[in-house]
Amino acid sequence: PKDAASVMAALQEALTHGVSTGTLLELSLPQGPRWFEVSISRKGEPHGVDTRFIVLSRDVTERKQTEVALRAREAADQASKAKSEFLSRMSHELRTPLNAVLGFSQWLMHGGNGALSDGQRRHVEHIQGAGEHLLEMINDVLDLSRIEAGTMRLQPEALAVAPLIEATLALVESAAERRGIVLTQHIDDEASRVHGDATRVKQILTNLLS
Repeated sequence: PKDAASVMAALQEALTHGVSTGTLLELSLPQGPRWFEVSISRKGEPHGVDTRFIVLSRDVTERKQTEVALRAREAADQASKAKSEFLSRMSHELRTPLNAVLGFSQWLMHGGNGALSDGQRRHVEHIQGAGEHLLEMINDVLDLSRIEAGTMRLQPEALAVAPLIEATLALVESAAERRGIVLTQHIDDEASRVHGDATRVKQILTNLLS
């Protein structure tokens, strides 16, 4: 009924003005939905007695599909631009407080507030290590070229496992203590060294322990 009304309106326009062009119809056919552009011309003069029409129907499905694809691409480009702008703003919003945390922890470790006890120094070192690890991950997030390319930079090297595990345990030990969980580490000699990216290995260990 909706398409019939569009065609009748085009016929009425042609009857009055002699021509009607650009009426689009989307029809459901056995082979799937198709778009048609209908143009109607009146054979006789407007307001004359000859009310016959010439009706031309043209399949414009490919054109419509191209238009839809272009609109989708434009929407994707706008979304990508919005993402880039968001990450750019986030870089300042995250780096500013994080740099303050790292600055104060370095100040404390260098005796800025008097000598620290061994326990206090260990806690501050944990803050420093966690902050530096977070900064590495922020740097990854903010590298727009890698995000757009869908790739991550890896720096594989020979790694000593014990320091990595100690650094990771420091990130989660407070949460473990609050839950009454005791964390211990034991590393087989054969597994004392691995080949991998230090940041990624710490991320994997942190995820597992969390």
